[in-house]
Amino acid sequence: MEEGRVEMFVWSTEVVPQGDGQFTGTIVLGDDKGERFLAISTTTFDVAAVGLAMERPDDTNLIAYGLMKRIVEEFGENVEEIVIDVFDNNQFGSTIGFKTKKLKARPSEAIALAIHFNAPIYTTEDVLNKAGEDKQGNSLKNQLPVRKIISRKKELGRLRTALNKAISREEYEKCAILRDQIREMEEKLKNNTEQKPP
Repeated sequence: MEEGRVEMFVWSTEVVPQGDGQFTGTIVLGDDKGERFLAISTTTFDVAAVGLAMERPDDTNLIAYGLMKRIVEEFGENVEEIVIDVFDNNQFGSTIGFKTKKLKARPSEAIALAIHFNAPIYTTEDVLNKAGEDKQGNSLKNQLPVRKIISRKKELGRLRTALNKAISREEYEKCAILRDQIREMEEKLKNNTEQKPP
């Protein structure tokens, strides 16, 4: 393994409701000691693809990535590794290392492909220092922990669902309370700061 790289493993995948029937997905990567993590936001499709790849890594009939594996093998190539090597403007980037060439790709796509090929997943110390968090959920860059943001987004989705139900039942007092809670949660997410205790 090259100096400055850290091998990562898929620790979990998560789908978070955003309200109005919308969802976002997250893939959490962790090192082998469970001490440093990256949480990569992506589409629910990619979360499902990674989940299926983990359950059935040898199944070449899976939508999209199973087909991609067959195409890569048909052309005599192999995925040797993937590297999450970019974090810029809150966006991750990655490189897929084939036998004879390298290709830039979205991390979620690269991760799904790596699982199908049983290829190692790496990141760099630079990316971990910019976007990682430790096992207590503390950001390695002293920012709000990514998993705390995920938790708040999940709660926001729950509140929006509850508001829609209250509106349909004409429970107007409850609606007013839920709207206040939604505004407060949206403000926390906007500012990425924790509310200090009184």
